[in-house]
Amino acid sequence: MIALLILIIVATFLFGVITGFPVANIVLGGIVLVIVLATLKSLLFRNRVKKDAQFDSKYNKHYYRYRKKYDK
Repeated sequence: MIALLILIIVATFLFGVITGFPVANIVLGGIVLVIVLATLKSLLFRNRVKKDAQFDSKYNKHYYRYRKKYDK
């Protein structure tokens, strides 16, 4: 993700140097867009990790109960 961001910024900068197009607005907009996408992704991913942790704790509880019963 970070490598892609660096590649986009460098490519935009080179495009601006070659064509003389004003690059500052494009770079600023790209950085803002990447920050917004990263925050949305982290919010969605955090929810998924929380659900996985709940499942793991439930699984571990049953697993240890099973091990105690049959490993004697």
